[in-house]
Amino acid sequence: MSRARTAGVGEITDSRNAVFLLNNDGLPFAWSWRARVSLRRIVQHHENGITLPMRYHTVASAFVAGAIAALSASPALADIIEVGGAAVVAEPPSNIALNQWESDTEIRGFFERQTTLLADLELNHVNTGLVDHESLLVPGFISAGTAVQSYLFHADSVDGFDALLSGYVVFDAPILGVLIKTASMNGTDDFLGRPGVTYGNSPGRRLELPPGSLDTFEISADRMRLDFTLKFGAAYDEIRIVTAVVPEPGSLALLSLMGLTGARRRRRA
Repeated sequence: MSRARTAGVGEITDSRNAVFLLNNDGLPFAWSWRARVSLRRIVQHHENGITLPMRYHTVASAFVAGAIAALSASPALADIIEVGGAAVVAEPPSNIALNQWESDTEIRGFFERQTTLLADLELNHVNTGLVDHESLLVPGFISAGTAVQSYLFHADSVDGFDALLSGYVVFDAPILGVLIKTASMNGTDDFLGRPGVTYGNSPGRRLELPPGSLDTFEISADRMRLDFTLKFGAAYDEIRIVTAVVPEPGSLALLSLMGLTGARRRRRA
């Protein structure tokens, strides 16, 4: 069974009371050339026992202050950045059970919630690639303690007439996996569902993959896009998508600065 989890960017480290930011290669990183030069010189000269002129500390301190503010903010909300085909983003009514939110032309999707998992979450499928047969499902789980976001796409035809629609959705955070089975969705409504929305628990609330029906879906190689084709009629189709939480812009490693700004210039012994 595969394990899906979010990955952090960089590490928090302490090195000889120096302040600088690291990228994943362990090198000082900055948004501007001037700040990068200042940070590198401060780090290099501090380790050699030399204090640079205050102008370098001023530039670097301003940069680090901005970085601290960004890093201390709460995780950003992941979002749907594109939909296409029959897929649309729509605000759900208070009840989306069978025959309550119908359309013959749209597969309607919406954000449900962001949460931190209190227990491992089992997913019906976690792999990338096309799933056009029941045998291709690869279940997995997300570990307890992981911050996730959930989205639901819903297809329910008017008066139960058969419909066949295709669409896609693109997120700005990686897709960790999907829930497509009735029991899995019914069992996660309480902690992944949109508060205030009644989902219903019809036995047909699921995707029916070939050979039983014509529903298919595909998670892209970069995990940012989901394509789907849904055939629905008397029963409604739903798919719950679980994504990672968007990392903060410039989420980099921060090293503590202690006493550099007040240091006096020293000559190398």
